[in-house]
Amino acid sequence: MSMDDYTNERGISTGTALLVGAAVGAGLALLYAPRSGRETRQQLSTGASRLREKANDAYGTVSSRARETADRARDAANDMQSKGKYVVDRARDAYRQTRRDFESTVRDAAEETGFNG
Repeated sequence: MSMDDYTNERGISTGTALLVGAAVGAGLALLYAPRSGRETRQQLSTGASRLREKANDAYGTVSSRARETADRARDAANDMQSKGKYVVDRARDAYRQTRRDFESTVRDAAEETGFNG
């Protein structure tokens, strides 16, 4: 079970809360660090770029997994549909053959007994 499997009553996952908390904490640490404004802005910009890259990577991973899952679900549904069609076709064929056999038996019995309706 991953960290993202746990959510609070507002639907925020633990992983999301952790990332947001880390970003806010890092931002506050940079603002209160004894650096020049230029250095702080540069560090904030670098941190934001890294966070953006990580978010893009995570989005790519999630989207890829979602596509794979959708493909597997579609394949499974198509397989089930094909198997269901096969079963229905075989049942229909068996019914038709049984009906033909029954009608033939009834005709044969009627001819043997001389009862032709």
